Amino acid sequence: MKLTTKTLYKLITESLRDDHREKLITLLLSDIEGAEQAFEIMEALELDDETIIDIIDDAIESDPIMSKTPSGWGNPLQQRLKREINMRLMSDLEAFDLGDFNEW
Repeated sequence: MKLTTKTLYKLITESLRDDHREKLITLLLSDIEGAEQAFEIMEALELDDETIIDIIDDAIESDPIMSKTPSGWGNPLQQRLKREINMRLMSDLEAFDLGDFNEW
């Protein structure tokens, strides 16, 4: 099996055991400082943006209050989690080149 970047990410993701994932979700939901620590841990583990977004989404869905208020209005922690998702989605779009469409 050839070890490509995609294969490496897949192996890292598979090696992230369920209990580790649950600990990350618990840390994400603890408070803003805990969420920042969880983001740093996920970066140190070199998880790809898609995996990080999935973990954040799972955290939001596991909290009964957050799952009922999708906008996160009035909840600074939920707003921070949503902002992290948006920043990761936007970073993916920065690499997108419109090419000839910009010339119209």
